[in-house]
Amino acid sequence: MAAKAEGDRILAEGRAADVFDNITEDGVTRLRHKASGMICIFDAAARGNVVRIYPQSRMTPNRGDDVSCGSTLMGATFTIYATRYQVMPSEAQDMASSVAGIRDNWSNVQPLTGAFGVASVEGRPTPLFAAFKGRHPYGWDASTFIILTHIDGWSFKTRASGPVADADTIALTAGLMSVSSIPPPKN
Repeated sequence: MAAKAEGDRILAEGRAADVFDNITEDGVTRLRHKASGMICIFDAAARGNVVRIYPQSRMTPNRGDDVSCGSTLMGATFTIYATRYQVMPSEAQDMASSVAGIRDNWSNVQPLTGAFGVASVEGRPTPLFAAFKGRHPYGWDASTFIILTHIDGWSFKTRASGPVADADTIALTAGLMSVSSIPPPKN
Protein backbone atom coordinates (compact mmCIF):
# COMPACT_ATOMS: atom_id res chain seq x y z
CA MET A 1 0.00 0.00 0.00
CA ALA A 2 1.53 3.32 -1.13
CA ALA A 3 0.09 5.34 1.76
CA LYS A 4 1.58 3.02 4.40
CA ALA A 5 4.94 3.05 2.58
CA GLU A 6 4.86 6.87 2.51
CA GLY A 7 4.32 6.90 6.27
CA ASP A 8 7.26 4.55 6.78
CA ARG A 9 9.41 6.75 4.53
CA ILE A 10 8.46 9.91 6.45
CA LEU A 11 9.27 8.23 9.78
CA ALA A 12 12.61 6.88 8.51
CA GLU A 13 13.69 10.23 7.04
CA GLY A 14 12.70 12.05 10.22
CA ARG A 15 14.29 9.41 12.46
CA ALA A 16 10.98 9.51 14.28
CA ALA A 17 9.74 5.93 14.67
CA ASP A 18 10.27 6.14 18.44
CA VAL A 19 8.11 9.28 18.67
CA PHE A 20 5.39 8.63 16.05
CA ASP A 21 3.35 5.56 15.06
CA ASN A 22 2.31 4.85 11.48
CA ILE A 23 -1.46 4.34 11.86
CA THR A 24 -2.25 4.30 8.12
CA GLU A 25 -5.13 1.93 7.37
CA ASP A 26 -7.35 3.25 4.58
CA GLY A 27 -5.09 4.61 1.85
CA VAL A 28 -4.48 7.96 3.61
CA THR A 29 -1.09 8.36 5.29
CA ARG A 30 -1.55 8.99 9.03
CA LEU A 31 1.09 9.26 11.72
CA ARG A 32 0.25 9.67 15.42
CA HIS A 33 2.51 11.49 17.86
CA LYS A 34 2.71 9.00 20.73
CA ALA A 35 2.94 11.52 23.58
CA SER A 36 0.30 14.10 22.58
CA GLY A 37 -2.03 12.07 20.36
CA MET A 38 -1.70 14.56 17.48
CA ILE A 39 -2.58 12.92 14.15
CA CYS A 40 -0.60 13.99 11.08
CA ILE A 41 -2.46 13.38 7.83
CA PHE A 42 -0.50 13.41 4.57
CA ASP A 43 -1.39 13.22 0.91
CA ALA A 44 1.04 10.55 -0.30
CA ALA A 45 1.46 12.46 -3.58
CA ALA A 46 2.19 15.83 -1.91
CA ARG A 47 5.64 17.36 -1.91
CA GLY A 48 7.57 17.95 1.26
CA ASN A 49 5.88 15.44 3.56
CA VAL A 50 7.99 15.54 6.70
CA VAL A 51 8.02 15.06 10.47
CA ARG A 52 10.49 16.94 12.62
CA ILE A 53 11.65 16.34 16.15
CA TYR A 54 13.18 19.55 17.45
CA PRO A 55 16.23 19.54 19.71
CA GLN A 56 15.67 19.26 23.42
CA SER A 57 15.98 22.51 25.34
CA ARG A 58 15.41 23.92 28.79
CA MET A 59 11.73 24.52 27.85
CA THR A 60 11.29 21.15 26.11
CA PRO A 61 13.69 18.77 27.91
CA ASN A 62 12.43 15.42 26.60
CA ARG A 63 12.82 13.98 23.12
CA GLY A 64 9.44 14.35 21.45
CA ASP A 65 8.32 17.33 23.56
CA ASP A 66 8.54 19.57 20.45
CA VAL A 67 7.54 18.07 17.10
CA SER A 68 5.89 19.01 13.82
CA CYS A 69 4.44 17.52 10.67
CA GLY A 70 4.54 19.41 7.41
CA SER A 71 3.49 19.20 3.81
CA THR A 72 3.14 21.33 0.71
CA LEU A 73 -0.28 21.38 -0.94
CA MET A 74 -1.82 23.74 -3.50
CA GLY A 75 1.36 25.85 -3.54
CA ALA A 76 1.13 26.46 0.21
CA THR A 77 3.01 25.03 3.17
CA PHE A 78 1.15 23.55 6.13
CA THR A 79 2.79 22.65 9.44
CA ILE A 80 1.19 21.30 12.59
CA TYR A 81 3.14 21.48 15.86
CA ALA A 82 2.75 19.77 19.23
CA THR A 83 4.85 21.23 22.05
CA ARG A 84 4.91 20.35 25.74
CA TYR A 85 6.70 23.22 27.45
CA GLN A 86 8.34 22.68 30.85
CA VAL A 87 6.43 25.77 31.98
CA MET A 88 3.36 26.19 29.76
CA PRO A 89 2.79 29.78 28.68
CA SER A 90 -0.74 31.08 28.42
CA GLU A 91 -2.36 30.74 25.01
CA ALA A 92 -2.06 34.53 24.60
CA GLN A 93 1.69 34.40 25.39
CA ASP A 94 2.14 31.44 23.04
CA MET A 95 0.33 33.30 20.24
CA ALA A 96 2.34 36.48 20.90
CA SER A 97 5.55 34.45 20.55
CA SER A 98 4.32 32.95 17.25
CA VAL A 99 3.37 36.36 15.89
CA ALA A 100 6.75 37.75 16.98
CA GLY A 101 8.43 34.95 15.02
CA ILE A 102 6.59 36.01 11.88
CA ARG A 103 7.43 39.68 12.43
CA ASP A 104 11.10 38.80 13.05
CA ASN A 105 11.45 36.72 9.88
CA TRP A 106 9.05 38.33 7.41
CA SER A 107 9.03 41.92 6.16
CA ASN A 108 6.11 44.28 5.52
CA VAL A 109 3.90 42.23 7.86
CA GLN A 110 0.32 43.50 8.06
CA PRO A 111 -2.88 42.00 9.44
CA LEU A 112 -4.83 40.17 6.76
CA THR A 113 -8.54 40.80 6.86
CA GLY A 114 -11.22 38.64 5.39
CA ALA A 115 -13.87 36.16 6.35
CA PHE A 116 -11.27 34.01 8.10
CA GLY A 117 -11.59 32.34 11.41
CA VAL A 118 -11.79 29.00 13.04
CA ALA A 119 -14.98 27.52 14.33
CA SER A 120 -14.95 25.95 17.73
CA VAL A 121 -15.48 22.21 17.98
CA GLU A 122 -17.77 20.87 20.67
CA GLY A 123 -15.77 19.62 23.62
CA ARG A 124 -12.65 21.58 22.70
CA PRO A 125 -11.51 25.08 23.61
CA THR A 126 -11.97 27.71 20.90
CA PRO A 127 -8.56 28.17 19.27
CA LEU A 128 -6.81 31.50 18.84
CA PHE A 129 -6.45 32.61 15.22
CA ALA A 130 -4.22 35.18 13.49
CA ALA A 131 -3.87 36.11 9.81
CA PHE A 132 -1.15 38.21 8.17
CA LYS A 133 0.28 39.09 4.80
CA GLY A 134 3.79 40.19 4.03
CA ARG A 135 7.04 39.31 2.33
CA HIS A 136 8.02 35.70 3.06
CA PRO A 137 11.70 35.16 4.03
CA TYR A 138 12.23 33.56 0.58
CA GLY A 139 11.19 36.82 -1.08
CA TRP A 140 7.61 36.31 -2.23
CA ASP A 141 4.43 38.02 -1.07
CA ALA A 142 2.35 35.61 0.97
CA SER A 143 -0.44 35.15 3.46
CA THR A 144 0.23 33.28 6.68
CA PHE A 145 -2.07 31.92 9.36
CA ILE A 146 -1.70 30.69 12.93
CA ILE A 147 -4.25 28.52 14.74
CA LEU A 148 -3.34 27.77 18.36
CA THR A 149 -4.90 25.93 21.27
CA HIS A 150 -3.75 24.26 24.48
CA ILE A 151 -5.15 20.86 25.43
CA ASP A 152 -4.03 18.54 28.25
CA GLY A 153 -0.65 20.23 28.78
CA TRP A 154 0.20 20.48 25.06
CA SER A 155 0.39 23.50 22.79
CA PHE A 156 -1.01 22.65 19.35
CA LYS A 157 -0.31 25.09 16.57
CA THR A 158 -1.16 25.02 12.88
CA ARG A 159 0.82 27.30 10.55
CA ALA A 160 -0.03 27.77 6.89
CA SER A 161 1.55 30.10 4.34
CA GLY A 162 0.93 30.60 0.65
CA PRO A 163 -0.12 33.03 -2.07
CA VAL A 164 -2.28 35.95 -0.90
CA ALA A 165 -4.67 35.28 -3.81
CA ASP A 166 -5.39 31.84 -2.26
CA ALA A 167 -5.75 33.08 1.33
CA ASP A 168 -9.37 31.92 1.72
CA THR A 169 -8.56 28.37 0.60
CA ILE A 170 -5.37 28.21 2.67
CA ALA A 171 -7.16 29.43 5.82
CA LEU A 172 -9.99 26.92 5.31
CA THR A 173 -7.57 24.05 4.69
CA ALA A 174 -5.50 25.01 7.76
CA GLY A 175 -8.64 25.04 9.88
CA LEU A 176 -9.68 21.60 8.64
CA MET A 177 -6.17 20.25 9.25
CA SER A 178 -6.18 21.67 12.76
CA VAL A 179 -9.55 20.12 13.62
CA SER A 180 -8.60 16.71 12.22
CA SER A 181 -5.12 16.62 13.79
CA ILE A 182 -5.61 17.85 17.33
CA PRO A 183 -6.85 15.22 19.79
CA PRO A 184 -9.92 15.90 21.92
CA PRO A 185 -9.35 16.68 25.60
CA LYS A 186 -8.98 13.56 27.75
CA ASN A 187 -11.40 14.63 30.47
